[in-house]
Amino acid sequence: MRARLILVSLLMAALLCTTAMAHMPGAAPAPDVELLPIQIYDGNKLVEISIDDLAAYHGECTGQGPSKCPCVVIGYRAAEAGINVLYGDEIPERSDIRIISAYPSLGSLQDFQYITGTGPGMDCKETGTFNLILADGTEVTDFSKKNIKKISGNIGPEDCRFTIIRESTGESIDLAINDDIFPSDYFDLRKKVKITKNATPEESQKFLDEYVALRDAGLTKPAWELFKGIDEPPEEEPDVFGGGIFLSIFILFVAAGIIIIRRK
Repeated sequence: MRARLILVSLLMAALLCTTAMAHMPGAAPAPDVELLPIQIYDGNKLVEISIDDLAAYHGECTGQGPSKCPCVVIGYRAAEAGINVLYGDEIPERSDIRIISAYPSLGSLQDFQYITGTGPGMDCKETGTFNLILADGTEVTDFSKKNIKKISGNIGPEDCRFTIIRESTGESIDLAINDDIFPSDYFDLRKKVKITKNATPEESQKFLDEYVALRDAGLTKPAWELFKGIDEPPEEEPDVFGGGIFLSIFILFVAAGIIIIRRK
């Protein structure tokens, strides 16, 4: 009997952990992909920020456990892409980074708070700047779960916009989500499932499927397929000249070998 109770307890704990990791009961695990960390200097300290760090911070802030939810993933990819464009091979100072988001979601805004060092519980030597400014120009300063849920009830893909700024030079890049990333009914389903909570079982399942597909696309697609504002790098042209030289040398070696063999 005692062994059965222990087994049931372990199974319950595993189930709870799985649910917490997903923030969406029933969601399949995120694909295991390798994304390069965002590197920044916090004072003299080099800091590497991975998608796992942001998932853990989001979970800590919400009290629901680590989660690579779509908003965490999209926020991370936007920050990564913008910093790469603005700094290239340079590693920025945390204090030189400013991020403006029009997208009121806990996942992405907590990403940006972590990267800029402005979030709750952060212990940083330097801080950048984060602003949540909605599409109508309203700046949001109350980042509580209750308030973000309230103002996110009617958002759509057009609100998924971010500006990354290099304060020292004034350079900036505007990123907007590509039109084909969000399914056409994603935000309607999201509102029914997460805000008004009046979704049918069929709508809940469809939202779950789209949630997983969106998360996976955010993790696996290249930045130029996710965001307007990022150009696809040009394809490298084949080195015809170098290849021709190699082929000529190879032919010479072969010819020389044949001559030597015949002389023997």
